[in-house]
Amino acid sequence: MSKEADHDGVFQALAHRVRRDIVRVLAEKGPRSFTELMRDVGVEDSSVMAFHMRKLGALIRKNEKGYYELTEVGWRAYRLLRDLEVESVSDRIGKVIESRARESKEEIESGKEITVSNAIEYRITRELVEKLSNEGKKLSLRNILLLKVDSDVDPEKLKAILGEVDNVLEVRAPKEIREILRSTSSVPDIGSAIKTVLRGLIPAIVTPLVAVARYGGSGIEVRRSIVRSVRGSARKLSIDVVGSSIELRSGDSEVTFEGRGASTSRVDFARGVDKLKIHALEVEGVLRIPKPSATEILEVSAHGSDVKGEIELPRHSRFRIVGGDLELRARAHLFESLELAAGGGDVIVDIDIDDVGGEPRIDIEVTGGDLVLRIRVPQSISVDVGDVRAVGGDYVLNIPKAEGATKSIKLYLKIAGGDARVDVVPK
Repeated sequence: MSKEADHDGVFQALAHRVRRDIVRVLAEKGPRSFTELMRDVGVEDSSVMAFHMRKLGALIRKNEKGYYELTEVGWRAYRLLRDLEVESVSDRIGKVIESRARESKEEIESGKEITVSNAIEYRITRELVEKLSNEGKKLSLRNILLLKVDSDVDPEKLKAILGEVDNVLEVRAPKEIREILRSTSSVPDIGSAIKTVLRGLIPAIVTPLVAVARYGGSGIEVRRSIVRSVRGSARKLSIDVVGSSIELRSGDSEVTFEGRGASTSRVDFARGVDKLKIHALEVEGVLRIPKPSATEILEVSAHGSDVKGEIELPRHSRFRIVGGDLELRARAHLFESLELAAGGGDVIVDIDIDDVGGEPRIDIEVTGGDLVLRIRVPQSISVDVGDVRAVGGDYVLNIPKAEGATKSIKLYLKIAGGDARVDVVPK
């Protein structure tokens, strides 16, 4: 197997906690069945598990008895995890430390410049270069693990549109284009690749851990219990999560957090007029939020974090995930709008809609990573594509025609890297 295939497999495996757990289980417990792996890694939905198994690619295979086991590349990935596994550092691979996350662009387009940042993989196509060249716009790239440039891209046009290029770990491109992108360099082996990302993107985490691993210390920090709560409802609930692992749950009228963190970890509540903001920094735990009867708008912004859960959505919801992962099961009794923005990592959302109001719409924006949205709607509600703007990446829309539907949800997609998939399932 080529070194490129090695890199692709390891990047995908280490980009998500579930896939890292699968690698560890297969290494430490031996060959396992699909059902056994689901139980081992704590995944209850077989479709979610199948998604992660496909993403493992070259790291796993089935043996002659039909059980899953690690390939040679998979064993290399496991050895890397084991070497770096001090205070669960392997769970943070692929994330972006707070300082980097705060610098990342919230919008992919600003004036005459498009910035793509904090992506596992990004692809530059001839169509993208031509479009930006015709519009007189610049393309800046920051904090990207793997940059792919198609062979039919005009080197001179690419050179003309390139803006700032910073922290691009590996480039797959023709020789002439690699020379244009000489500020980046190919990585000689898998271990160096991951360690470079760790040092470049999350230096505050890696520096002490590398020293611990080198000198044989334990490096384990005593973590403290954190419990926070606030009573009272708010029309708008805003949740800002940085460098954390959070499970969202629906509760009553009280907002509560129960979990753990280090001495520098924080969970703060700030109340404004009809608004409650929650800021979580470097914690892990369960956050219970009010049911929709007490909240009209829910906003979740996650930087370098894992967010998962099962909640009831209010009429309006917005999720912006930068350099992290989101796995969410949700139900909306009355739905009006959903915004999903993915800038690296994996976003998997399964939403069950009972009814709609106003002018219902779904807006999806992908600048890197993978996004999968599964929508369940009654036969009386259709999902119709409003607009698709694709300047990079790939997308699949599985939207059946709804006969006799009396209400409609408009779907809008903007993709500038990564993969997006939308499945609509009538219920």
